[in-house]
Amino acid sequence: MAAKQLEGQIPSSIVVIEGGIQAIEKMNPNWVVTQGKTVSIERQVRIAAGTLVLSGVLAGLFVHSAWFALSGFVGAGLMFSGITDSCAMGLILAKMPWNK
Repeated sequence: MAAKQLEGQIPSSIVVIEGGIQAIEKMNPNWVVTQGKTVSIERQVRIAAGTLVLSGVLAGLFVHSAWFALSGFVGAGLMFSGITDSCAMGLILAKMPWNK
């Protein structure tokens, strides 16, 4: 069991809940409170791509000119995504825990 493997390796205590999230929801259906709106995968891709491009430009200006390649790589990825109608970054972001 994963809890036994983690014992002593992390500073906090581990609690195993039989039945998982569904069991908690049956005991107290109001335990999960969501606030705000969700961010679509498409918006997450645009935010991530924009952040990477801006980071590449700033690092290229202030750290080393080789960082400009990051912006070029992201731009090439966006072109490929538009041509093939497939987005690797979107697929990766869709698998993130906050998108489940």
